Amino acid sequence: MLSLGAPRDMRILHPFGGKAEYGLRLDIRADTGPDIIGDAHALPFRDEIFDVVVLDPPYSDDHSKELYGTGQLHFKKYINEAARVLKLGGFLVMYHSLSMPGAPSCRLRIRLLVETRVNHLARIVHIRQKDNTKQLELIKTTF
Repeated sequence: MLSLGAPRDMRILHPFGGKAEYGLRLDIRADTGPDIIGDAHALPFRDEIFDVVVLDPPYSDDHSKELYGTGQLHFKKYINEAARVLKLGGFLVMYHSLSMPGAPSCRLRIRLLVETRVNHLARIVHIRQKDNTKQLELIKTTF
């Protein structure tokens, strides 16, 4: 497995990450061994405190129900929460089986296709960076 590592002072959050290998792991299921038991739809953190947020949610409502016994996933809620806790200049990394829409105040930097093995769904990795694009657009239209 390729691991690029991260600086020790980098604050990384995994909102669906009970079994993640690094960073702060938040998960709705206690049996996955997360650092914090919680829901990605309502993160228990103040605004703009993480350098990186890694989203690897269940890829469908059926998958969510099967794995976690939870109901429908609400993309807008968990993506808004991820963007809220992400620092300006920070990176939002999202894994999914589909190409996903954007996140508030985050610009797409790269989209990668990851194939893990034969006869398995490929995963799409979206890497977005939080910036002040909307603020700049507002300034341009105001003056």
